[in-house]
Amino acid sequence: MPKKSAEELIEELALSVGRGFQEVTERLDAANQRLDATNARLDRIEFLVTGQDRRISILEDKVRQIGTKLGLQFN
Repeated sequence: MPKKSAEELIEELALSVGRGFQEVTERLDAANQRLDATNARLDRIEFLVTGQDRRISILEDKVRQIGTKLGLQFN
């Protein structure tokens, strides 16, 4: 097998490094897509929890009003 020239070795190295960077880029893109999906789900959960917090606050106010009308005290 004939020895490769310095230019050929540099070209092979450059191609190898390029493939490595491409693989890393693809993995990062996939990870970013998963993070985006996770963020969307967390945003939805946060929205639902916030809505439940509001409903609970309204119910607490109504129970407090009823208790006041009945002469009950709540801590």
